[in-house]
Amino acid sequence: MPDPSLYCFISYSRRDTDVARWLENQLESYKYPVALVRPGLRPSDPARLRPVFLDTSDLPVSSGKFWDYICAKIDLSRYLLVLCSRAAAASENVDREIARFIGQNEGRLDNIILAIVDPQIHLSSPTPADFPPQIFRRWDHFASRNHPLILPAAGESTAAARRRGLMQIISFMLGIEWTVLYNRDLIARRKVIFTALSVSLAWAWWSTTKALQRERELTTFERKVFPYSLVVGYVDNFLSPLITSLETEPAKPFVIIAMPDFYEELDHNKRVANYRDQIGKAGYQVELKKVKTTLPRGAQTGIIVPTPPYYKDKQMEVYIDFASTVAAFRHVIEYKKSNTAYARSSENVMLREYAAEFEESVKQQLRPRGQQDRIIFVRSPTAALRILAGEK
Repeated sequence: MPDPSLYCFISYSRRDTDVARWLENQLESYKYPVALVRPGLRPSDPARLRPVFLDTSDLPVSSGKFWDYICAKIDLSRYLLVLCSRAAAASENVDREIARFIGQNEGRLDNIILAIVDPQIHLSSPTPADFPPQIFRRWDHFASRNHPLILPAAGESTAAARRRGLMQIISFMLGIEWTVLYNRDLIARRKVIFTALSVSLAWAWWSTTKALQRERELTTFERKVFPYSLVVGYVDNFLSPLITSLETEPAKPFVIIAMPDFYEELDHNKRVANYRDQIGKAGYQVELKKVKTTLPRGAQTGIIVPTPPYYKDKQMEVYIDFASTVAAFRHVIEYKKSNTAYARSSENVMLREYAAEFEESVKQQLRPRGQQDRIIFVRSPTAALRILAGEK
């Protein structure tokens, strides 16, 4: 196994030096949310994503052979971040670095991150001009991934595109849902943070004479600040734009938000499959539909198309969303359970506390916009079916 003390090696063409240096700086200065990251995915640094190796910054002045030194660093790296451009595809050095990282272990392909920095690259049907040979010949392995795009979308600034791409890279490295990191970063950059509470928590944590106060404030943080941090991005970037777009439809469909009620239901895919199965058995068709949001990579949500029985005797679409961002609850619950003080606490109880605070915060965010009546929270397929039957 590679030594995890070197977290990431950046492989790039000299033409992409500017973005490579920016990424090195941003990664090494990023303070990651330790409580949300599984121990096996954390870097050796207890607070930040470092060390990151970039040859223009980290090569020593010595009489040693350049390639031998590069190989040693690649062998010690947990991740290989490849900045993909037409120039990188034609670079022999980039291809050699990728080959070295893979070595005889194809399993290391899972630790290669392809960051797209060139608008000429075709992701849907790539050619040898798009990717280095080591990647192109293994494209089947990478084709299904959602690769970080460090390119501005229509109307998006370069700075915003870089920040979005950075969050996608970090999401892959830390194994955290992308929207969770995006929302967290959004709040930090808007300074919508409970500063006084954070300072109080920090003081309480280091104080040995205020243990009771520390426990109460930690509980307040977990139950209120953490769920709220997920809400802001969810509402601003997904839910509110979705509701706004639905207002243009004659029937004005509403949105059912299917929340987890048991710890096992934090598995997003299983929760979606369960709802689709139960609702389908009741005579409704559930489809996935692309919806209009402000998320840079777009979003999908479920749409229930009533075949008889209809919703309140109307041929009306009802939207259902599963708030994938709440998957972050699992990481915090696991982290909390690792503390002996909470070892015997019920995961289901903790989940329901977080979920209740999340639901209330969503309603509070929607209320000033007059959209709070367009959503209904449910905790089970049975509850969703009651709503479809007209028991709203």
